[in-house]
Amino acid sequence: METFIKERAFMLQEKINKRFSVVKFNLFKEQINGGVRQTCECIVNGIPYILNANRESQINGGIDIVDKIQGHYNLRMPIIVDNAEAVTEMYKIDTQLIKLIKPEIDESMFSNYDDFEYFKKYYSEIKTERIALK
Repeated sequence: METFIKERAFMLQEKINKRFSVVKFNLFKEQINGGVRQTCECIVNGIPYILNANRESQINGGIDIVDKIQGHYNLRMPIIVDNAEAVTEMYKIDTQLIKLIKPEIDESMFSNYDDFEYFKKYYSEIKTERIALK
């Protein structure tokens, strides 16, 4: 009976993973005693998403997941990708991608030098707060 449960669990995992291109899921783990424990671990390019996947892999993995969910429900909506500057090669999908990219700050964007210096100081404070919140 235990062998049947394990085979069924891993067949289900394989069936789900066939639907994804970038992402794979570990839905079950074999325990020391030979039993099967349910889990849901997202793997991107062979690396656990939550532990060590780089930003590009995380973004492409997220796009893959959203794309497959949209396909399952026969629904196509735009996907907004934040920090798109971190991705050198975006995963290709059949819907609109709205890429949010951090612009380079240039002095010519400001009417005078004081505004530029104020913005740089303010921007660095926001960045510091963001890092501290993580």
